[in-house]
Amino acid sequence: MKLGVTLLLLLLLAILLPASRCGSPYRILLDLVEDLDRDGSFVEIGSDRGEGSTAFLWSLSSQLGSDFFSVDFSQEGYENARRVCSECAHRELGEQFLKENFPNLSNFGRVSFAYLDNYDWIWAGEHPDSYKHVYPTMISDHDLSQYKFKMRKEYEQQGLTLNNQKSQEAHLEQAKVVDRLCTDRCIILFDDTFQIGGGRYSGKGGAALRYLLEGNRFEVIMQSSPSAPSYDGFVMVRKLAVSDEGGPEPRPQSEADANGSSARDSVPQLQLLSPGDRSGVSCCAAQVVVEMTGAVQDWHTLVVYVDYLETFRKIDWSEEQMRGTGEKVKFEVFYDERKHKDKPVTVSFHIVMPCAESSVDCLDLQVISNSTFQFNFQ
Repeated sequence: MKLGVTLLLLLLLAILLPASRCGSPYRILLDLVEDLDRDGSFVEIGSDRGEGSTAFLWSLSSQLGSDFFSVDFSQEGYENARRVCSECAHRELGEQFLKENFPNLSNFGRVSFAYLDNYDWIWAGEHPDSYKHVYPTMISDHDLSQYKFKMRKEYEQQGLTLNNQKSQEAHLEQAKVVDRLCTDRCIILFDDTFQIGGGRYSGKGGAALRYLLEGNRFEVIMQSSPSAPSYDGFVMVRKLAVSDEGGPEPRPQSEADANGSSARDSVPQLQLLSPGDRSGVSCCAAQVVVEMTGAVQDWHTLVVYVDYLETFRKIDWSEEQMRGTGEKVKFEVFYDERKHKDKPVTVSFHIVMPCAESSVDCLDLQVISNSTFQFNFQ
């Protein structure tokens, strides 16, 4: 009865709390309440900036009889958390808090749920004036959105460097500590993390997931669609049950692993079928059709940008791809008077795949090919 009332209250909370632009993956916990361990604390590394995660997790942990900690290195994040839950707020680096203060503050000394969404990730196309196309997501300091430019200054004041490699390193270090503090079936949620093929991930949790999954200690239980834009990405993992032999339950080889060698030898080709490049299209929408040949399932990703903003991704390919038959990809672009009154719509296609394991200069992804087309609305 008590659990039913808890679920009802949480559902009401989820409806009332504001939703962020990039979604609210932490709300998935509403579907997992009965599976959450009751002998651990909730930890949020990266207090919310208005999307509601701190309030949601504080309420959920309270209903379940757990304690909750929201940690942020910035004054803004710390003040936001203090307004929500007062003593739950802590201003320091996430990995530092987990190592030094959490064991003394937690009622349990263990973590049952961790939401790792800190150390900002710089997305492709972030630029002060416009969406200037850059891919992969490692971009130079001057190609920052106004918000990320502000955050870079805040990072520098703390002696930190804002770039994607540092973001992954921070999440990896935090994941390692959470791994040591985990309850038997603890759950870790990474925001701003997305699939890139080969059974691998990029974004904030890219390096951490390689550590957790390749160590065969965790399994993915939920994740964003592989076709969703990278900035809507999230991955949720749970600690694997220990088998009777005393080790983690074995994980079968993925299809992506089996396709790895053939993917390295394959060079996918993209052809624009309609409309023709620089051709005129009728207002106020146009269907774009391209054909992909030679893409390998769960390995090659086609990333589509419209006016330099990532629109969608495609990683699932038919068997005909390997036989050279090709597969058509269709989507629509729409007229925007503010953008297209005096200039064409720009559509960019990038074919990407995971970096080779031996690569030292590649963070996650390498671009195999890219092409850009422009269409004029009439």
